[in-house]
Amino acid sequence: MRDPSEAVQQHLKQLGIICFAIMMGVLIFGGVVWYLINSGMFSPPKGLPPYLATVSNLVALVFLGKALLLPRLFPPPATGAAEEARLAWHKRNTILGFALREGGALVALVGVLLTGQMSGGFALAGLAVVTMVFAW
Repeated sequence: MRDPSEAVQQHLKQLGIICFAIMMGVLIFGGVVWYLINSGMFSPPKGLPPYLATVSNLVALVFLGKALLLPRLFPPPATGAAEEARLAWHKRNTILGFALREGGALVALVGVLLTGQMSGGFALAGLAVVTMVFAW
């Protein structure tokens, strides 16, 4: 097996930093939401529709599903394409996938803040983080 080129090494290092930052942002926001709800420092507003938690969780699932469809939306370059084109495709799909997963997690966690129903929102945020780990 040959060693990866300098361009590939730099590419993976940059993506690693970006993806780690996105994932840590979700984990930190999840921790803040958990603390605010459990400490009593924040209570969900009154008068919101009861189906809001379900809607926010469905929107989060749509985001997570879209992340899985990215390779179909943006197919890889043709076999034999230049390394730069393959790396650009990989970077775009990786960052977009992580951003969609992050968006889904944040929508679910905002749903937790608005409704106080923690189980579904935290489950979807956890699913987003797990899919981030496996996507890397």
